[in-house]
Amino acid sequence: MRQCLIFLICLPLLGLTLAKKVEIDNLYRAILKDQEGIEHKNLLIDLLIDNVLGLCYVSCPGGASLVPRPDPIVDINGCGSYNIHIDFELFNAGEFNQCCNGHDVCYESCDSTKNKCDTTFERCLKDVCNTWAAEQNWGLIQKTACSGVVKAMNEAVENFGCNAYKKAQLRGCKCP
Repeated sequence: MRQCLIFLICLPLLGLTLAKKVEIDNLYRAILKDQEGIEHKNLLIDLLIDNVLGLCYVSCPGGASLVPRPDPIVDINGCGSYNIHIDFELFNAGEFNQCCNGHDVCYESCDSTKNKCDTTFERCLKDVCNTWAAEQNWGLIQKTACSGVVKAMNEAVENFGCNAYKKAQLRGCKCP
């Protein structure tokens, strides 16, 4: 699975090197950093149970709605989860970090569903690609590469983000 993740993120970035000087070797090392700390058990449970069965939500007893905590513990950590972190600033692509931070904030918002947050995240990433393409007059290769990065990041949050969403909801919200 590690090789698949690296392939999905690194391959599309090869095309970005033509316009944004993305440092592929450093990106590869960043993706491999802290790989040994992945919580395989939680990841498997997250994927097989929560995502497949569509159980990715936090609910209160009696159907009450979550309310914001008075002093929430905000955890804005850039792009990553499960001890995999990618700092896109290192690759001259820091605008992606802003999308990730917005995604973190959304996950902690009591009135946001995981689907709403993931959709907004994908739109942000696509907007970044579109801005770069317009500013730098990208060709098909660069546009396709950036779209590949967006797809890989979006699929990661859609397929593996349930546990992170639930933890964020519990940090930022509580039952009345």
